[in-house]
Amino acid sequence: MEPQSPRSFDREEALDFLDARRHVAARELLAEAFDAGLIAPPNGEPPRAADLGCGPGHETVELARRGFEVLATDLHPECLEATRRLAERAGVLDRVRLEAVDFESMRLPERSFDLVHAGFSLPFCREDRFAGAWRMIVRSLRAGGVFVGQWFGEREPLVRDAPPGSAKGVSAGEIPSLLHGTGEDERLEVIKLDEVERPGRDARGRAKHWHVFHAILRRA
Repeated sequence: MEPQSPRSFDREEALDFLDARRHVAARELLAEAFDAGLIAPPNGEPPRAADLGCGPGHETVELARRGFEVLATDLHPECLEATRRLAERAGVLDRVRLEAVDFESMRLPERSFDLVHAGFSLPFCREDRFAGAWRMIVRSLRAGGVFVGQWFGEREPLVRDAPPGSAKGVSAGEIPSLLHGTGEDERLEVIKLDEVERPGRDARGRAKHWHVFHAILRRA
């Protein structure tokens, strides 16, 4: 089926849509990484994770419940407050650090995380900052560390209809450069990389075209 014609971009609608869909898809992808035994933190150290663009905090709390110390970032204060409340109710707030920051401004220390999760959030990095943000994410992984998250494809309406330069879609031709990094020790092994393009529905029940890559990647 051909993608629908572009229509005006509505950021609030985009956020509503992502909150409605991403919890299920993001948790399924995280569960797949754990079930495959991919995430093995260093001996004697508490495992560390970053949840970038944490939204309402479901995945942050899931990671904290699994024993991770979690850095949860989001640009929107209401999302961080929702994450804080959810972590407090779950009894894991002591393992969660909240930071109000966007992809353009965040600073992740090199070789610091066993897991970096970006559930449906990376596409909203500005296009001219995406390469730098992605390089920082890769470098923040420890050897053997795992990235779990999504990229939007170039035909995803939430990218296609966004204001110019405000969101980033990925083409199949760009993926090899994203996996290679800038050196052999930054190379990413593909555990899972599924491209999904199909018709679907948005959070309000209207017809919508999907174009998403679901990725589980491990640093060499």
